[in-house]
Amino acid sequence: MAQTFPEVFTDFVARMNRIEDATVPFLGNALDGICELLRIGRLTATVYPDQKHEAIENGKTVTFFNGHAELKDEPYVSRRITQNDTVAVYRVFLRNDAAPWTPEEEQQMNLTLDTLFVFNGRARLLAFADRFTYMDNDGYRNYRYFIKIAREKSRLGLLTGMFAAQFNLKHFSLVNRQIGRALGTFVMRNFIDTLQEMITYPGQVCRIGGD
Repeated sequence: MAQTFPEVFTDFVARMNRIEDATVPFLGNALDGICELLRIGRLTATVYPDQKHEAIENGKTVTFFNGHAELKDEPYVSRRITQNDTVAVYRVFLRNDAAPWTPEEEQQMNLTLDTLFVFNGRARLLAFADRFTYMDNDGYRNYRYFIKIAREKSRLGLLTGMFAAQFNLKHFSLVNRQIGRALGTFVMRNFIDTLQEMITYPGQVCRIGGD
């Protein structure tokens, strides 16, 4: 028996609540039910920092669903704007063999996009909170992040065979005084990036503080 929209929409919301980053392409299978029911072949969103970037088509496009089907030429386009002027333009492509939506189905699609827009905003808020809490002013992972990761790995029993090393770049403030803060930050960035390349994933370099 085919599922109804209330059923697939409830499943969509439940799945989205389990996704930490709602801006990544292909949101697991969260949209599968809705896209199957509404005969959707592809769903994308283009996000612009503001309306000026939208005017020159300078934004970032992500694909939320791709059914790898032949598509109708003209997508259904829905535009949304936040209070801080960020613009999101959603494009929904029906499968080439799909019948047009009924008015009720168009309302169901708009409800889905409204919900997706809310989750996208939540994801941006989480990203901002992560940046504020777990990174220093230069964009590097800090001591809080180190403690968070250590606790998580300890809880999961993943610390066996791992080690941590701490060292101090003595008197780096002299570098800042001799070549200036901007160039000193450049040197520090290159140093940390080199360490990260040497360690590779899942190892992580954290800048504890000081110089």
